[in-house]
Amino acid sequence: MQLLGIDHVTAITASREDCRDFYSGLLGVDSTVMRFIDSPGAPAGTAGPGMVHSVRWWVPGRRALEQWAARLELCGIESGMAYDAAGDPIAVRFADPEGLAHELMPRPAAERPRRPEGEPIPGLPPALKLAGVRAFVTGSVQSFDLLAGRLGFSAVGEGEWRVGSARYACDAPPSSRPFQGAGTVHHVAWRCAPGEERAWRQRVIGMGATVSRLSEDEGTSWFFFREPDGVLFSVASTGRPLSAAPPSPLPARPRELPARIARPIGLRAAA
Repeated sequence: MQLLGIDHVTAITASREDCRDFYSGLLGVDSTVMRFIDSPGAPAGTAGPGMVHSVRWWVPGRRALEQWAARLELCGIESGMAYDAAGDPIAVRFADPEGLAHELMPRPAAERPRRPEGEPIPGLPPALKLAGVRAFVTGSVQSFDLLAGRLGFSAVGEGEWRVGSARYACDAPPSSRPFQGAGTVHHVAWRCAPGEERAWRQRVIGMGATVSRLSEDEGTSWFFFREPDGVLFSVASTGRPLSAAPPSPLPARPRELPARIARPIGLRAAA
């Protein structure tokens, strides 16, 4: 039994319209992959310990990085290009209007799909594909045991894990106090095969984690839990082929979370 990658990332937004314009209009991102909890008037959040701070995206290659950097500049979005020791571009970093950070990276040749992933969108550089997330975590033994033991994450380097085609990177947390508001990630949903949700839930319970109840809606099943270093995870299945889009986005259901999951120690909730 293995997790199949990231199903979606859910963040918090204070402006549904601005969010739609940026992600669907400028980035061309599928709304089933990047999802949002609409919280009008929510103050800006600050990523800190126990929170995802960046969303990562694959692009076909270095040329695509340059194309995306040009598009971002044309649209007035400040970005920065990172280079390797040979002077070749390896990443483009930028943030959405509410401050959520993003990183574009060339997809390694060994991990590129054998067949094209959909038709190009007119007027856009090559489509973005969700690559993973970066989180501020302490790297505790308990978290390592959960990721490597219970969830089957594979270590691919210092502080980085692989789940299917997705990457989960861990960075040392800043000293600033976290605040979960607009422009921060609410949770990361990992995809499992249909019918395995209950087994995954029991596996997570077995390591002593507090989990939410199993919820089902329109053929989708999911539950929430917080890994030992504080990041809120979900395990979800959609009961559909991986290449097919669901009939409607999976709801975030934040009100269904037990108190110990919804508000961990040290994290203030948005007003």
